[in-house]
Formats: sequence, C-alpha cells, structure tokens
Amino acid sequence: MRIEQLRVQNYRVLQDVSFKDLSNLVVLSGPNGSGKSTVIDVFAFLHESFTTGLRGAWDARNRMRSIRSRGCTGPVCFELKYRAEGAHGKKRLVTYRLEIEEKRLLPVVRRETLQWTTSPVQGRPRTKMC
Repeated sequence: MRIEQLRVQNYRVLQDVSFKDLSNLVVLSGPNGSGKSTVIDVFAFLHESFTTGLRGAWDARNRMRSIRSRGCTGPVCFELKYRAEGAHGKKRLVTYRLEIEEKRLLPVVRRETLQWTTSPVQGRPRTKMC
C-alpha cells in the first residue's frame, strides 16, 4: 500500500493542506514553523489513535487547544487516499476520512468513513460509515 494523497484540515499549523500525486520518496522543505514536523505528526497521531485509542493521542498533544489550528472552528479532519489490492489482484482506490471534534473537553469522532471503488474502470464508490 502506498499513500497517493493526504489532506489535513485544522490540525495545528495545517489549516487546509493537500499533498497529491505522492511518490515513494517525499521531501518536505520550508522555513521553521511552516508545518514540516506537523505533517509527520499527522501520521503519528493517526497511528496512536488506532493502536492506543483516540483519547491517548489527544491527551498527549494537550487536547483541542493545541491540536486545532488557531483561529479555526470546526472539526480536525484527516483524509488519506491509497490503492489497495482487490479481487483478482486489481488495485482499487480507497479513501479514509476521519473528523474529530471536542465535546465536554473529550475527543469525539464526528465522522469516520472508508470509501472504495468496486470497479477499476467505472462504478459508484461504496462507503462504509465506521
């Protein structure tokens, strides 16, 4: 599996950032404070959320006041697009989206979806609400 696209909204300094057509090697460069380390932390946050739970990843980053981009409202959103092997070894586009918000000082999954195509050429994508 290789990630082809990443979109991040309202996560620390990344108010609305998309990386498209990602290759096997990605180099991030920019001035201090521009979000290079935050891009890496997106993957660390997701990994911790899946392995140890959302609350642990949330608390480790000082909750919403440190996670959500300053001056922004709305949920923190992550969207990953990748190709996964389907039937007969054909690669299908899969989109995973996670939206997180805070209620009563606790993290809440506002929406989580997994969407994939059923045909390599055409056909409506299928969506599973997680």
